[in-house]
Amino acid sequence: MFCSIECGRELPIADNSREASFRKDMEDWSRLTDNLFMWDYVVQFRNFWNPFPNLHVLQPNLQFFRKNGVRMMFEQATGADNITSWMDIRCYMLAKLLWNPDANIDSIMADFYQGYYGESGKYVKEIIDTMTSALIQSGQRLDIYGYPVDAAEGYLSPDRMRLYDSLMFEAEETLMFESVETDGVDSALLRRLKYFWTPLVFARVELSANSIPGYSGRPADIMAFLRGLFSNLEEFEVPQMMEMGITPQEYFETMDHWFDKRWKNKAQDKSVTLHHPATAPYNTAGLTDGEAGIIDYRHHWLGFWGDTLDAVIDLGDTILIHEISMDFFFYPLSWIFLPQRIEFLGSVDGNNWQSLEVFTPENPIILATPSIKTFSYSSLITQHSTFNTYRYLRVIAAPPAEIPAWHRAAGQKPWIFTDEIIVK
Repeated sequence: MFCSIECGRELPIADNSREASFRKDMEDWSRLTDNLFMWDYVVQFRNFWNPFPNLHVLQPNLQFFRKNGVRMMFEQATGADNITSWMDIRCYMLAKLLWNPDANIDSIMADFYQGYYGESGKYVKEIIDTMTSALIQSGQRLDIYGYPVDAAEGYLSPDRMRLYDSLMFEAEETLMFESVETDGVDSALLRRLKYFWTPLVFARVELSANSIPGYSGRPADIMAFLRGLFSNLEEFEVPQMMEMGITPQEYFETMDHWFDKRWKNKAQDKSVTLHHPATAPYNTAGLTDGEAGIIDYRHHWLGFWGDTLDAVIDLGDTILIHEISMDFFFYPLSWIFLPQRIEFLGSVDGNNWQSLEVFTPENPIILATPSIKTFSYSSLITQHSTFNTYRYLRVIAAPPAEIPAWHRAAGQKPWIFTDEIIVK
C-alpha cells in the first residue's frame, strides 16, 4: 500500500521535482508487483473550507498510479458526514476518472459547469483556472495541511482575490439576467454559486485576521466577512471546519474572542521584558503588539520550548486593573501543551510583587484537536479603589516537566504558546 499524505498537490506527481523520492519508491515497487493499493488524499484536511486548487493533478496522478501497477484506489476526502470546499466539482471529476483515467476531462467538465451552474459556469471555471495558474506560477507547495495565509502571495493574493470578486459578480449577474428571460431566479443555481464562493469568504476572514497587507483590517469589515461565512456554513449544515473537529459555532466564538483581544486592551503597545527568550522560529510575535492569534499557532503566537514564560509589562503609569487575561494554545499533536502553572502578579515599582492569581491547568488526553484556553483574573473593586492599582504586571507560565506518558513523544520537552496579555 502506498499513501500520498506527504505529497504536494501543486503539480502532478510525475512532474513534481519535490516528489522524486515518492516517485522512485512507486516505480521500484512496480517492478516487483502489479498489485499495488493506493491511498490518495484529495482535500485539505487542516482547513476543509480553504480554497484548494488541486483539480488539475487528479487525472495525471491517477494515470501515474495505473502506469506503476496500482490496481486498487482509495480517494479519501472528508467522508459522508462532512462537507468541504468544491466537494461537488471534485467528486464529479473523480467519479468519471476512476472509471476511465484517460477520459476527455476538459469535455466532461465543460458539460458539468454548464449543467451544474448554468450560464454562470464559465465564470466558475475561469476562477478555478486563474487560481490554478497562479498556484503553478508561484512555485508554492500545495499541502493537505495548509492554511489560507500560505497562499497570501500566490493564488490568494489581494489582487487575485479582487479578480475573483469581479468574476463572481459577473456570475451572479449572468444568473439574474437569465432569470428575466425565464421568469424567475433559479434558486438552486444561486445556492451552488454561494457554496462555490464560501471557501473564498473563509480565506478572506483568515487573511484579514492575520493582518496580511492588502486585506482590510477594519473590525467592521472582518466581522461582516465572519458573519457572512457563519451564515453560509449554517445554511449548508456544515458539521466541522477541519479534520480535528472544530464546529462553525466554535470557530465563530474563537474569532469573536479574537476581536475582544485585539481592540480592547490597555496593555497594547506597552513595553515588555522577557526573562527567557522565546524559541525560534516562534519568537517574532509580541505580547502587546495587538496581533492576536487564531487557530494557527504559526502566526502571532509566541512559543517557548521547554522553558518558562516570565514576562514583565510596563503600563507606563499606575492604573486601576479590573481584569488580566491570557490565552494559551493547546495542540498536543504538535507537542503544544498548557502550562502546568500560571501566575499573574502586580507591582507599583517593578520590584515588590503581589500575587494576584495562580492557575494549575490540567492537560486533557486529546491529541489532534487544537483549542485556545483563556485564563483570567478579575478584581471585585470599584473605580475609586486604589487597592488594585499597578504600573507593572508580570506573568509566569511554567511548562509541564515533560510530554506525558500517553503521548508518542513521551519524555520530550513540551511547547507552550501564548499571544497577547490583555488588561482592562
